[in-house]
Amino acid sequence: MYLKNKLGCSLIAKTKNLNDDANFDMVSEYKDEIISNLEYLGPCAFNGCSGLTGNLVIPETITTIYEATFSDCSGFDGQLVLHDNLSFESAGKQFYNCRFQGELKLPAQLDIIPQSCFYGCHFSSIAPFPESLIGIEGHA
Repeated sequence: MYLKNKLGCSLIAKTKNLNDDANFDMVSEYKDEIISNLEYLGPCAFNGCSGLTGNLVIPETITTIYEATFSDCSGFDGQLVLHDNLSFESAGKQFYNCRFQGELKLPAQLDIIPQSCFYGCHFSSIAPFPESLIGIEGHA
């Protein structure tokens, strides 16, 4: 699996973690394989990556999506699939300015949708809100 950072340097991904501000532009054909093997995604890990397209399936090994993890990944044009035990860090902008489509099903245990979490997404519908939801912040 090859990742390319903002400076154009190719890297071989041998990790199960992407730390804060990793900022990798991924070779798009490896996106699903790379993400499905991760156990941690730090804040801004994929912020601004233009090469990410299609669907995004968050694996069950990821339990929290942090601030701006996928912010400004404007190439996404498929469905966003979130598992039921996923939570969002309160800082927000997790999927800001992504262009997901289709139905959004929120995680069953979700308590708060942070500020601008889904701002700029184009969901056709949102499944019923989970009973655990107690707050929706601005521009969510």
